[in-house]
Amino acid sequence: MSERIYYVVNDSGEKLYDEKGVEFWYFRGFAASQKRKSIVSMHEAIKKASPGAKILEVSLYSPERVGVKLCDQNLKMQVKKLRRYVSVKCLFEASKVFEAGGPFVDLLKVTPDEASSNKRLKNSGQLIKYVFEGQEWGTVPSNMFYDYLYLRTLCQNSDFLNEALKYDVFTDIEPSQENAVDCPARAVAIAVGLKRRGLLEKSLESKEAFEKVYKLTGQTEQISLF
Repeated sequence: MSERIYYVVNDSGEKLYDEKGVEFWYFRGFAASQKRKSIVSMHEAIKKASPGAKILEVSLYSPERVGVKLCDQNLKMQVKKLRRYVSVKCLFEASKVFEAGGPFVDLLKVTPDEASSNKRLKNSGQLIKYVFEGQEWGTVPSNMFYDYLYLRTLCQNSDFLNEALKYDVFTDIEPSQENAVDCPARAVAIAVGLKRRGLLEKSLESKEAFEKVYKLTGQTEQISLF
């Protein structure tokens, strides 16, 4: 047995989503077929607790095409200065600033796997902030910058956003994503929650607007300003 966190969009409460846990039978192994078996098992367990739930796995192993497209290795933002599309994963890693270096903007031109495994991200000391489009973001709340980056990118991909709106529950089979700063399943739940309340586009008008609306996620950490 194994446990995972999943995210349920909250259409009526104060928070945008509820974070819940589920126990299910996990099929060990690195093969995609094993991952998909585990996803089916997890979703069946969720449906027992919430009959009729519309669930979307957001990962490379998702049985749904939109779920694969929504993972941060595949979801891409158009970067005009580079004249290319860059994945959320690369944008996130390339925005990090550490005590001894960064941002490492060359990571915008590599694959997501190469970006996330770059040794400088682990050997440059403590993460102190993010820099994106010339603007600085703090590390508190820890998830806020990633979620902003993801939502900005998702809004450039309206077809995927419209598909995501058909679902109420979002999962990620990878255990490393549980409570991770960079969790696409959580970010999609936030985007759907904001869109249904008519706040998504408004929240992305500025950094200040996003900080204000982000309180609906239920983050309790104090926002740090520069």
